[in-house]
Amino acid sequence: MPQHILPSALRASRAFSLPEVSMAVAIVAFAFVALLGLIPYGLQTMREAIDTTVTAQIADRLVNDARQLDFDTLTRATSSGGQPSRPFRLGDPRYFDDQGSEVPEAERERAVYHAIVRVRPVTRVPAGGDQTIGLNDDLATITVQVAFNPNDIELEFVSGNSEDDPQAELIDPKLGLKLSNYGFLVARNETRNPKPSSN
Repeated sequence: MPQHILPSALRASRAFSLPEVSMAVAIVAFAFVALLGLIPYGLQTMREAIDTTVTAQIADRLVNDARQLDFDTLTRATSSGGQPSRPFRLGDPRYFDDQGSEVPEAERERAVYHAIVRVRPVTRVPAGGDQTIGLNDDLATITVQVAFNPNDIELEFVSGNSEDDPQAELIDPKLGLKLSNYGFLVARNETRNPKPSSN
């Protein structure tokens, strides 16, 4: 056999055959299709993570604004006689863009998130003795509620059936908006003058 034929024969034996190439393409395509199926789930998870981060930043900002107020101004001194006072919204809704930056009300069409702050002036706390629950008017409960509302749906609020209704003055869930709730406690930071003892 001439020597010049041998290298080409070796080259031919080293090449991939059509069935081998077809099998390799099929395996890669199968794996690629499985990976493509994960992309929507990954994008949804990323969007939810961004929403969670932005709403937490908004809540942190709003509760810090509330903490800057004097305690009596924050609670509007509405508690009296040890009875729980009705929760109220602290100001109008505030508007934020997709980065969590506040948007003026005049430009609210740019807003993606609408947020409210609800204050419960009196907080129910565990009490000692025979009582299981006591009322503390030196501790206010603040709820920051952030709604994902890119379509600028007009917010409606739950009026509440009683002073103890946990939904009172929060955004009505029947609107179908994605709502995130954050709860905080704020304590009176100054001591009040003790009542004189009657001896």
